[in-house]
Amino acid sequence: MTEAQAVRPPLDDAAVRAGDVVGVYFAADGMAMVNGRTSDAKLPPAVVKAQSAKLG
Repeated sequence: MTEAQAVRPPLDDAAVRAGDVVGVYFAADGMAMVNGRTSDAKLPPAVVKAQSAKLG
């Protein structure tokens, strides 16, 4: 495994479908990319649940 493969990408995402609407949510850790460290970006499940409830 190379060093680049060991680093977690600075992005976490989720896609949700409600009928014919698709919601895509992102959480990004830009400083991880700038500093070349492993990302700790996490998309909170409560946020996905709350925003998805608004889709209908």
